[in-house]
Amino acid sequence: MSREYQARGLAVISVSLDDPADQPKVLEFLQSQRATFDNVISRHATSVRSAEEFQFDGNVPLYQLFDRTGKLAYQFRPPPFDADLENGEPVERIEARVRQLLLGG
Repeated sequence: MSREYQARGLAVISVSLDDPADQPKVLEFLQSQRATFDNVISRHATSVRSAEEFQFDGNVPLYQLFDRTGKLAYQFRPPPFDADLENGEPVERIEARVRQLLLGG
């Protein structure tokens, strides 16, 4: 999806909560997934501080979609869907919401 919508303005960033010492393993995984977008490792790993800084409840994986102004627009999780997730939607809706935001909606 990052390659498909990049020309229209989509920027994708992955944040790893692995221990920073595990960077070689993280890099190997990302390469195996062909993750050519920006990837970072939180220096705080899976700590409370990471949850606070990245605005999530600590459960992973979590996909967050921000609008062009940087405002959190939607959050997505794989099943089972968490109905209590703020601005939450099922993961199957990611691409539809990306298209919507790229069109200015």
